[in-house]
Order: sequence, then C-alpha cells, then structure tokens
Amino acid sequence: MSTENGSSSSPVHDRCYTPGPWTNVGTSKRDFGTVTHVGPAEHPSGICEVYGSTDEEPKANIALIASAPDLLRACEMLLEWHEYGGDAVQMLDDSVWEARKAVLRARGV
Repeated sequence: MSTENGSSSSPVHDRCYTPGPWTNVGTSKRDFGTVTHVGPAEHPSGICEVYGSTDEEPKANIALIASAPDLLRACEMLLEWHEYGGDAVQMLDDSVWEARKAVLRARGV
C-alpha cells in the first residue's frame, strides 16, 4: 500500500508476530485431556494450545494454525503483485505457487 508520499506501508509489516514455521512442538496432559502446543521450535511451550473433541479435529486445527505464516506470505505476495506489477507474469506465478503451498499446508497435506 502506498502512502501519500509514495512510500510503501503495509499494516501487516507494522505488526509484531512470532515468525514461522510453526509446528506441533509438544503435548501436555490436563484434567480434561491432552493439549497440543503449536509454535516455532524456539518456543517449546508453543504460542497457542489446541484442543479438540475428536482425534482428527486437533490435527486439522494444528495444520491451519501452523500454516498462518505461509498464508500471510502468500497474501502479501498477491498484494505486492496487484499493487506494484513489475514482471507481472513471474510475480503472479510466484504468488500463486506460494498460495497453493500455504493452502495445502493449512489442509494438513
């Protein structure tokens, strides 16, 4: 996004978040069952906890949460392509490739 003086400013870049890749970094037992911790390897306790009512639900939630940095990057690439052009064909190809990888990761594939 361009500001009035023409410089690039993205609200996403102005935020501070824990960079990926995020994965299942461990589990812990609680009174109500097992909790899975998701985050980067540098955060052994994770940045979030995932629960589920079935065995498959936490796995699907983990895949979606863990793919957040990839999904963000794919969206940023698409926005850059849309706003700045350049080698439009190559930028679009790269953006679509990143989006495909992110969607597959979100689906746990």
